[in-house]
Amino acid sequence: MFLQLSRQVNVQLCHKYLPLVGAYSGAWIQRGEKYNYCHYPLNRSFTTSVVSCKESYLSEKIRKEIDLSVFKSVDFKELKSSPFPAIVYGFGGIIPFVFPPLYFIVGSYSPFLATSQLFYGATILAFVGGVKWGNALAKDNISHDQMGVSVIPSLVAWSSLLVPEPLGFLIVSSGLLGALYVDLVSSKYPPWFRAMRSTLTGISVFSLITTLLCHILH
Repeated sequence: MFLQLSRQVNVQLCHKYLPLVGAYSGAWIQRGEKYNYCHYPLNRSFTTSVVSCKESYLSEKIRKEIDLSVFKSVDFKELKSSPFPAIVYGFGGIIPFVFPPLYFIVGSYSPFLATSQLFYGATILAFVGGVKWGNALAKDNISHDQMGVSVIPSLVAWSSLLVPEPLGFLIVSSGLLGALYVDLVSSKYPPWFRAMRSTLTGISVFSLITTLLCHILH
């Protein structure tokens, strides 16, 4: 009974003071040292409470910062408002994504086609970063954040080619989804572009994952 009451009190204290001392106590706890920033010894229940409380605090912070509802804000009916050249080149650009998995399903698995799809996916991911680079340069005030975000996709694409192919497919797919999220949140693109961007990314990621499954089942 006493231990349960002590644990509840510790959790309440943790929620109250975690934003202030979490960075300090958390670092020492991860190294296995049961001391807080004042170097007072911590009992096991308080240490456990701080760790669990800090994890819940970080997960809550992540949920607040990552707003997945942004995907629901995309109006796919706006696709019909897309300029014809954008439709032609945009949907024409997903052919290298769609063709390999269709070939694997109808015919047989081809390591060459799978590798070519992975390389093309990395190229498109780097291209997406280039688009953000151009948008950043077009603004009057160029910031390090804008330029840095535009470089990340190309680095992710490069890293996907340095690992085994199954992991590479996952990296490229995650990179495309991450780039889409950043564009929907931070970029003021017209509604038709948001709809097209989401559609093309969804088809591309679905094709990459299908190829990955074919690779695993092969």
